[in-house]
Amino acid sequence: MTERVLVAGGTGFIGGHVVAKLSAAGHHVIVLARRRERARHLLLLPTVRVVEADPFEPATWARYTRDVTAAINLVGTLHAHGRNTLERVHVAFPRALTAACDKAGISRILHMSALGASPDAPSRYQRSKAAGEAVITESGLAWTIFRPSVVFGRNDTFLNLFAKLARWFPVIPLAAANARFQPIFVGDVAACVARALVDDETIGQRFDLCGPTVYTLGAIVRYVAIAPEYLAPLARHSRFDVFRARGGR
Repeated sequence: MTERVLVAGGTGFIGGHVVAKLSAAGHHVIVLARRRERARHLLLLPTVRVVEADPFEPATWARYTRDVTAAINLVGTLHAHGRNTLERVHVAFPRALTAACDKAGISRILHMSALGASPDAPSRYQRSKAAGEAVITESGLAWTIFRPSVVFGRNDTFLNLFAKLARWFPVIPLAAANARFQPIFVGDVAACVARALVDDETIGQRFDLCGPTVYTLGAIVRYVAIAPEYLAPLARHSRFDVFRARGGR
């Protein structure tokens, strides 16, 4: 079944993979981008249309929700930037999106949250994600929510950060070397989103997305430190493939 999907946050790390997966499945995708040049990697994908628009502007929704059958919200931030506070990005934006969907007659919405999202979570980030989930579940739309763990893949911000630090410094001090993570490959996250779009059994469900293997932060840093080709963009076999072979499907 082919859908016509509006994707917010499609130019980001996870978003790019989701859009590519949707296009490969034959869905027609409209990607909202604040700056079209940031979406150059999506422009050649068949069935994908990238439009430059401010997703926080009501006029944007009125223009681009026509004839859309589903919406996917991948907008998120780890830190506040200027007026884009955690509350604005994770709570106010989903509220504006669900209102626009309701007005346009779009009944299906998929929403990206975060593992550990809870009203009483220790971090403000997780609490804001929980508040965003509440907006989605109370919207009356046919929703599916994803809660990914740390997501890795080419150009991720997590593993690449430590890989760069390993290149610059012989010793990397870690405040929580024993902190445990269950990372998941970005391609698998995208596959979950694409499958849920056409699977009605996922409606009204929350899915924790984690790889099958648990690693300590120390183990992850040691791993990328001994893999200099991790940062080579033209490496024939990326470290991500090895990571998956060790259990991170």
